[in-house]
Amino acid sequence: MVNFEHGTLTEADFCQCLRGNQYVALPADQVQYGELAWRISGAPLGNKLNRQISLAAGLAAKQYGMDQAEFNVGDGWNSYADGLVVLVIRKLISEGKETMTMDDLWRNGLVRPPGHQNAIGSVLSRAARRGFLEATNSTEKSEVPDRHAGRNMVWRIIKSP
Repeated sequence: MVNFEHGTLTEADFCQCLRGNQYVALPADQVQYGELAWRISGAPLGNKLNRQISLAAGLAAKQYGMDQAEFNVGDGWNSYADGLVVLVIRKLISEGKETMTMDDLWRNGLVRPPGHQNAIGSVLSRAARRGFLEATNSTEKSEVPDRHAGRNMVWRIIKSP
């Protein structure tokens, strides 16, 4: 039996845990002290020793959530969204614009993903990992009505795809 701050697992339970820079699925009894772990269902369990507050743990949890959201909507929607990002970046460059937000995708016909909309957040992050965009420290209020003027990250366009 493995005791976590937010739950208990038996040896039969499987976890996903962050080891180095990658996620590893393994039986709960093989999770080492200090490792951040999740039940395979995705519910965070916390840290085996204590709940450490750290940027690394937060970034790992963020990446895990984006990976899970991308997986849940499937390759079809992700490919569609990635293609739309390419078209929108090219369009904005042709208009002389140097930045973009998620609203630019909505203005150009982005269709919501099937199931949960958490996958939307990873779309521009994937474009950044591909070298097309760079996050800025700025945000803008969304003009999309059902976003209720929520904050959008402003992304700098680095190069055309």
